Amino acid sequence: DQPSESFNMSGSGEFTLPKRTPTHLEGRWVMTKPDDFFGKTYDFDMPFAADVTAAAAGTKLGADGGEPGRAYSAYLAALAKGDLPALRRILGESARWRLPENDENESRQGLKDLRDGKPVSVKILSAVQRGDHAVLRVEGVDRDEIKRAGRVLMAKGENGWGVETDDLGSVD
Repeated sequence: DQPSESFNMSGSGEFTLPKRTPTHLEGRWVMTKPDDFFGKTYDFDMPFAADVTAAAAGTKLGADGGEPGRAYSAYLAALAKGDLPALRRILGESARWRLPENDENESRQGLKDLRDGKPVSVKILSAVQRGDHAVLRVEGVDRDEIKRAGRVLMAKGENGWGVETDDLGSVD
């Protein structure tokens, strides 16, 4: 119950993983010596055990990433043009708060936020589909001429393929 604050303990304590097989993990994250953080004292001991299942084999998609790759390229093209109606269609439900139709200033800020760190156009290096999800490995250059590369998780929903999340870091 106490303290009620929430914060990141990353980098604190000791993480061990003494049992690791292809089908099972066991370990512990522990900070046995209490430490002071913002005037409060903390310690923790979090043992865990988990069975691991192998990912189902995926289907490799063509050089353009198949349907998910074409949807991602269309998303980037709409971002580059600032095509709010197209982005609202592509983003579906999340467009309601990201690009609200009744607030032009909020939509402009949402567009700016969506563009940050995204390539203007992309080269799809590889793509694998598993059911209604696909992972694209991509590279491209963003609006600030920074080369980006990483992964994009696409998900198929009611409106077709859409971006679930991405992890595009600076190559430099």
